[in-house]
Amino acid sequence: MLEKSKVAEELLDNMVKLFGTLRGGLGISVTVVGALLAASTGIVGATVVTMGLLSLPTMLRRGYDPALATGTIAAAGTLGQIIPPSIVLVLLGDVISSAFQNSQLARGIFSPETVSVGDLFAGALLPGLGLVGMYILYQVGVAWLRPNSSPAIPREELERDDTSLLIATLNSLVPPIALIVAVLGSILTGVATPTEAAAVGAIGATLLAGQRIKKASGLPIYVAALSVAGLFILN
Repeated sequence: MLEKSKVAEELLDNMVKLFGTLRGGLGISVTVVGALLAASTGIVGATVVTMGLLSLPTMLRRGYDPALATGTIAAAGTLGQIIPPSIVLVLLGDVISSAFQNSQLARGIFSPETVSVGDLFAGALLPGLGLVGMYILYQVGVAWLRPNSSPAIPREELERDDTSLLIATLNSLVPPIALIVAVLGSILTGVATPTEAAAVGAIGATLLAGQRIKKASGLPIYVAALSVAGLFILN
């Protein structure tokens, strides 16, 4: 949904304009957008396919080393394994919860505590963000040691106006972040289970896609978003 509605493409374009004039800027942009998509989807395949379609042709056309370009996309795609809401963490949550309860019962604790998926999500958030930071540091290091592997884009080619670029970046950045906050916030606050939060993410992505339809009025989208928020409050 994020790919077909051009939300991901618009975000990547603005990130490229923001970081593209730096050596390794394209790689940094791919990593940042990959992290946002990972936090939106929770799976690897969708992120890798989306980033491969959107960014790989541009990186190769700009003279990036093919190994570095494909490795950056693959690495950014795997962030979906650790950044919540990760499907792997959902599966591990059930296994760890059962093992933890059995260990407590074996020790004679007959009112065992549980390990919830929300606990795993909260615990994986900082390591996931730390991994994003290390990927970016790697991009900076490679660009410094091997400048020809990740050249910068000339500033004049980007037609960059700093004020308008900042506004455009915020406009493209806020909706995905709002979607991430809605999904993760509903889980971490206990308002929704991971399965229910998946429905929240699907509805949010659909609303973002509807908001991108220029010929349609945005009023129905905002009414729908407020209605969903109202249902959460009533719940």
